[in-house]
Amino acid sequence: GTEILPRQFNSICYLVTDHLIHKFGTESKEKPTRRMAKFFESERYYLMSPSIKVIADSGAIVRDLSKVLELPKLIQKSSILPIGWPKNSHVSPIALPEGKIITCIGSVSFRKGTRTLIEAWLELSKDEDNSDCHLLICGPTSDDHETENLIRQHASNSRIERITKMTEEEKNYILENSDLVVIPSNYESFGIVAVEAMQKGCQIIA
Repeated sequence: GTEILPRQFNSICYLVTDHLIHKFGTESKEKPTRRMAKFFESERYYLMSPSIKVIADSGAIVRDLSKVLELPKLIQKSSILPIGWPKNSHVSPIALPEGKIITCIGSVSFRKGTRTLIEAWLELSKDEDNSDCHLLICGPTSDDHETENLIRQHASNSRIERITKMTEEEKNYILENSDLVVIPSNYESFGIVAVEAMQKGCQIIA
């Protein structure tokens, strides 16, 4: 938007965890090779160009990179835009239960460990201290119809809410309003739900 990129800038440089920091660290005493010194110089020139607006995902990245490149002016020049957008709690595209919300997003399947979660929840829900807690199971049925039946059987008296379809906006709203996100998967290639939950500032049990 215009708030991020005023007219005097031609482009944005968005800094995330930088490869220079990974390669050299911030305390390296090694003198860079001639080739790397040339690369450092080109990075300094680019980042300090008047036509470039520098935005980073954290102040730590800017400080570390300014140290590696010996470029203290980078700190003053950079703006911070954290990963993940601000919460839009005023948007309510889906009705959620009142009280504390514990959320699990993913298909009801053996791989996702839904059965383990339900069995644990049925015990936890008996405790009066958890009487204001609700479990949201969000996602389609995959290969575990037995667990799906178990959810239906105990939904009302154990405060289990079942959401089989949701838009991206609804998913974001659920995460924004969750007190805890549970990921009971037996295995995952890459847990994208964990990343999405962290973007929203959720506490996670995995």
